[in-house]
Amino acid sequence: MYWLPVLIVIAVGALVAYLWFRLTYGSPYRRMFSEEHFRELHKRFVDAVRAAEERIGDLTLPDEDDARAFVTSAQFAVAVSLSLEEGSKALHISLSQTSGYTTSTVASRLGFFVAAILNQNSITCSAFYTASRVHHLVMTYDQDQLTVNSFDDSFGEYRANYTPIPYSFEQLPESGDEQSLS
Repeated sequence: MYWLPVLIVIAVGALVAYLWFRLTYGSPYRRMFSEEHFRELHKRFVDAVRAAEERIGDLTLPDEDDARAFVTSAQFAVAVSLSLEEGSKALHISLSQTSGYTTSTVASRLGFFVAAILNQNSITCSAFYTASRVHHLVMTYDQDQLTVNSFDDSFGEYRANYTPIPYSFEQLPESGDEQSLS
């Protein structure tokens, strides 16, 4: 008889803990991977790429009014720059979560989606992350302007063919400490 109230208290406590965990940790990822967030990411990323194409070679850190960098409603930060390297263009994309370290799942899934936006181009891509857990995609190409896919084509490619991006670790030189948007 004494065990029945104890079991009820344990069951209620477990339910409260489960619900708290879902609300605290489940929500950001549900939002992060929602179709609405992918639409927002697509629009703002395309705008950032176009802004970077207008400012080729400008590697200064973007400020809040600079279209080359943005933070989405799901607190995912993206910064884009474009430079010339050995006769080719290099599009540098930094991906991070503003809430702390960027998880591999988030970087891989949203990085794949970003790559799907640009997959009509002949691009060589290098993927790495640094000690700060900011993930980077460096895409080199030769054409004048990048072709971008529509949201429907990009999201369809992501949904049909997603595979994790194999990010490798790279140590940055101490004099060039990395900064993120978070």
